[in-house]
Parts: sequence; C-alpha cells; structure tokens
Amino acid sequence: MPPPPTASAPEDPAEAEEQVRDAWARFFSPETSVEDKSRVAENGGDYQLMIEALVKDPQTRVLRVRVDSVTFTSDLHARVGYTLFSDGRKVGPDDPGASVRQDDTWKISAKTVCSLTKYGKDVPQAPIC
Repeated sequence: MPPPPTASAPEDPAEAEEQVRDAWARFFSPETSVEDKSRVAENGGDYQLMIEALVKDPQTRVLRVRVDSVTFTSDLHARVGYTLFSDGRKVGPDDPGASVRQDDTWKISAKTVCSLTKYGKDVPQAPIC
C-alpha cells in the first residue's frame, strides 16, 4: 500500500508535470511497445493483457491525446485534463483523468487506463477495473 499523501504538490511541480505529460505521450504513442505502455501505467504489469487489447483494437489503437492541464492534488496524485482524438476528431472524455506517483515515477492511473476500454470495439476490462 502506498504511503498517504503528505503535501499538496510535489517538491518540484514543473519537473513532475513534465513527467506526467511524458507518461501520457508515451502511453498514447503508436511507437510505444505494450511493455513500455505498461511501465507508464499504474500497476501496468497487472493488466498488461488489457493494454495489449487496447493496442490491437482497431478503434483504440488510433486514439491520440492532448494533455490540457495537470493539477496536483498531493505529492502523489494529479488531476489531468485531457482530450482524446480519433483520426483528428475529438471523441472524449467528459471527465478528467489522473496520474499517480508510483516508485518515484509519475504514471497514468489505472482508473484512467480502464476508462479507455469504452472507446474500443471489443476491449474487455481487466479485473483491476
């Protein structure tokens, strides 16, 4: 179990925001392997098969992201405003996503990755969802 948040923001918010944005960019890049996508997702190894299904699904593999805002709610959590695009057309979401700091690395939250399955044709959610 991770330690409870202790501050309202990371020690270096600018660096932390850069790491958050990088994790999101890597996760949504078509050049990033399933293994690397799993590394930038919270507990990604636990649901790597779902991430692989997201990569292979014809509807989710074309999703691209624009991170619009990063707001730290503690030194371990951030709210991420983002927009998803499919073939250049906005497809969602209506609610913000999240990033978490795990093993001293900022990652996309498991809940956010789980929310991506609704954009696929046949992407089953992992039990973690």
